Amino acid sequence: VAFGEVLRHIQNSSYTFDLATVIEGEVSPTVKGMVLRPGKLRIDAPQAMGGVSTIADISTKKYLLLFHGQKAAMTEIPGAKSVSEEASPFVLFLRPVENLWNLRDGTEKSLGEKEIDGQPAVGFQVQQDDQSYHCDIIVWAHAEKGTPIRVEMTISNPDDRSQSMTLVMSRFDLDVELSEELFSLEVPTGYTPAYQKGLDEITVETEATAEAEKIERSLLLWSQNKKDEAVETLLSVDWTKPIAFSEKTYLFSLTEKGYVALKPEDQQQVM
Repeated sequence: VAFGEVLRHIQNSSYTFDLATVIEGEVSPTVKGMVLRPGKLRIDAPQAMGGVSTIADISTKKYLLLFHGQKAAMTEIPGAKSVSEEASPFVLFLRPVENLWNLRDGTEKSLGEKEIDGQPAVGFQVQQDDQSYHCDIIVWAHAEKGTPIRVEMTISNPDDRSQSMTLVMSRFDLDVELSEELFSLEVPTGYTPAYQKGLDEITVETEATAEAEKIERSLLLWSQNKKDEAVETLLSVDWTKPIAFSEKTYLFSLTEKGYVALKPEDQQQVM
């Protein structure tokens, strides 16, 4: 099987796959990926924050992040100053498919034949270099059909290759039928668009609450670079209750949806 035949399946088909991340030997929970030709992706991570879906149209560089547990949506392009930190962990999962779409026939090194996941496979290796990262891609495809079986993608710092992470794509299904609705970039009914409103657009009542202490502790932990603890503390906040900050010259009583809807600069004022 020629590499060009393998690329034809990867770059011109609709399919689903499993995606896992390996960092320093630790394997992350598997997320589910979907590709709709041409250029549309969806990654579902049910274990993250009550469920997170990342939907992208690579041709237009538009993205939609859905936080199902909070019924919130982000529609800004990841990388924009206001949302880069929130978006980047989830948009990272889109990179493997983008890199595969950028592969070209004739750039590969043959790795010969090997049994992968119980199937006869042929392997190919391609290296990609960018200003921000070095990427080593190994593609294992069925020896007769040319369909992908497993893709291993190691992304490293070009200045220090010891700083790396590996993304593993497996369990490809090229026979699946995918609905266009799964890849819609419209905010679903019942979801609150994040970072859209100013404080002057939010009507609130003033009422003190102990939930503010959890938020303040979360911010302190984050500033101390204890991000896991910070996130855990923030997730324990009961957002259905009013939130008051007595240190401010004003008190806010915001529900979760009210807070999510605020623009980033106004969220900072509330915090």
